[in-house]
Order: sequence, then C-alpha cells, then structure tokens
Amino acid sequence: MAVLLLNACDNDADSNSDVDVNYDSELDSVIQLCNDLSVFFQIRDDFINIFSVRFAEQKGFAEDMTEGKFSFLVVHAIQTLKRAKDTAAVDELIKILGMHSEEASVKQRGVDLLVQGGCLQYTKKYLNELRDRILAQVEKMGGNPRVVKIMEALQKDLADIRD
Repeated sequence: MAVLLLNACDNDADSNSDVDVNYDSELDSVIQLCNDLSVFFQIRDDFINIFSVRFAEQKGFAEDMTEGKFSFLVVHAIQTLKRAKDTAAVDELIKILGMHSEEASVKQRGVDLLVQGGCLQYTKKYLNELRDRILAQVEKMGGNPRVVKIMEALQKDLADIRD
C-alpha cells in the first residue's frame, strides 16, 4: 500500500513542473527502500515458515508446503536442481506442493528437497545481503534507529535457524 501511495505521489509530481529535482531522487530512494523491505519481509516470512522450529511450534510445520506455495525458496531449489539435472527431485518437489498435504513426513520430504536444492544457505545469504542494502539505504537517507532496531530483531530470528 505504501508503495502504491508513493507511486501515486510520483505520478502527481511528474505533472508538476515546479517540483524540486531532489524530490524525485528522494522519492526514488524511498520507493526503492519500500520495495526492498517488502521483498525482505516476504522472503523472510517464507524462510521462517519452512525452517524455523519456533514457528513450527507456534503455527505449524511448513505450512507453505501444505499451501503448495511456489515461494522464492521453492523457485531457487527447482532452478538449482534443474541445473544439476536432478529431474526426479524437481518432479517430486512439484508433486509434494501439488498434494497440499498436512502430513509431516510428506512436508519434511519437501523441506529436504529444498535443502538439497541449496535454498537454505542461498536464502540466508540473500537475506543478509538485502538487509545490508536496506540498512545502507536507511543510513544514506539520514538514519532511523527504529528501522535499524527492527532489522536487527528480524535478523536474530534468522540467526536462530541452523544450516
């Protein structure tokens, strides 16, 4: 929603000839930050859903598997497995997602295939890089201790997940 509002402001600014040039640059920075935060939160949520023991205890184990969700993690694992020419693993993962199973052993097999596809380490690395980029953007915009604190708290949850 925030991105839509910012884009609307940007469209309005384009029609306004007396708008300060710095405004466009600052708006672009805010939109980029919002986009990066959105991507970070979504991928983090998908990652936690699959790999967090604490999340599993509170909300259920690998619910994204039950939903058949083709998340960032799943797409990465499928691409990696395809590059390794492991079509059997790709087919099995897609079949598991299509089953929408509540059974823990089926979901665990799906998680095992995600790990086999390298998504655990890759996603952790990607989220760390994205977090660093977000914090650099925040700093460049003058800093915001609240955002830094929130990002640190979100990072702590990721650090709790073992490789």
